[in-house]
Amino acid sequence: MRRVEVREVRRPAAVTELVHPESVNCSGSFGHWAQGLPVSRQKGVMHNALLPKPTLDRIDTLSGQIDQCVAVKVYKVGD
Repeated sequence: MRRVEVREVRRPAAVTELVHPESVNCSGSFGHWAQGLPVSRQKGVMHNALLPKPTLDRIDTLSGQIDQCVAVKVYKVGD
């Protein structure tokens, strides 16, 4: 059995026709963590922080790219 690494982010989400209802889309905006971006600081998700460490089984042998798909659970919080 594979070890599952659990990571968590809490951010607002929206339902849209542009994303399949059984999937979640996260923009590669890196969470706007830079000190020079005070207006947008802490308003995004650094998607790299959700990915497990790269291993050979997560690398595509044709393109050499790292698989960036992860399983997620989405919870509704209080209104």
